[in-house]
Amino acid sequence: MSPSLQPDSDSVVTPDELNTRCVDTLRAMGVAGGEYIAVVGAGPSSPIIPPGNRMVTDMANACKIDLPPQNTPFWEFFETAKTQNPREYCRFIESKFNNSPFWSSDAYELICKIRFKSIITTNYDHYLPRAFEKEEGAGWDERFCIYPPRTNPSSAKSGVATAINIEDRKYLIAIHGYRDASRADWPLDSIILAKSDYLLHYFRPEKSYYLHGWWREVLARFDCIFIGTSLLEPGIGDVLRELVNDGVIERKSRRHIHLVNAYPAARTVNGVQQPPAYPKPQILYDCVQQVLYDPKQSYVGLLEVLSNFSTSPVCTVFEPKMKAPSFPDFSTQPPFLDITWLPKI
Repeated sequence: MSPSLQPDSDSVVTPDELNTRCVDTLRAMGVAGGEYIAVVGAGPSSPIIPPGNRMVTDMANACKIDLPPQNTPFWEFFETAKTQNPREYCRFIESKFNNSPFWSSDAYELICKIRFKSIITTNYDHYLPRAFEKEEGAGWDERFCIYPPRTNPSSAKSGVATAINIEDRKYLIAIHGYRDASRADWPLDSIILAKSDYLLHYFRPEKSYYLHGWWREVLARFDCIFIGTSLLEPGIGDVLRELVNDGVIERKSRRHIHLVNAYPAARTVNGVQQPPAYPKPQILYDCVQQVLYDPKQSYVGLLEVLSNFSTSPVCTVFEPKMKAPSFPDFSTQPPFLDITWLPKI
């Protein structure tokens, strides 16, 4: 394990102090230098796409199956839904990702403005690609890749960017699938969510263990920062464990980061109740350093952290992008004058 990966103390701090500490830690670990790859989960889409627990509840209702026991891995539950009611499983996912309303995520826009070497997403919606297009401009779609791959009629090539591609150009890679309203079997055969999907693309020879090898290359060659993901998925976790056991992480001096939202919680020390404090950051898989931030209301805290590494200021509900309208002063001037009713002179 790298000596730089050490948990912080659990001292009592305010949300602003924690987020300042978060920014300082990210800077010290080199996030501002342009060499990190961002691995983005569904977290920034949570106002529109249901977060994990609610997604499970909504899926259980749609598929008319029982809620799983507590602590059941999400891939096990979605495998049950996919197997017992594949039609409703597909309909539910289509309703969440193919028919998503117009919405612009400041978090995604900030992520795309940060000097990341590339961006990988495990989510399926179009909000991050939309932000990537806005930031990158013409030719962005030539650097937007999807796995499982599909034919791109506008290009002579189709496939997924490799670690060699990422070395020289900034890509956006939807590595667990992407919304596709035109695909007849979507999402049944083209997203990675249920246990059988992980088994097929990571652990079985039918796909040549493709994603296992792909992530091994990326995680061994580049430093990564994970944003908006629990990092508990079986595929990536297995690769990280393997890289640590093989000594690759240590030889390459990799510095992986997991940006984690945290809230202060009550605690007891030697039977004595203590003031609420944030949990201690952990080191996952012996190689991924958690860095904590307080999300505050509506995840403004995340925007505050990301804005320190972006060219854009934070935009919140209290600081809208557009100029604030002013209430007209009707005592000095009427808002309009309708002359049609005036008597003729």
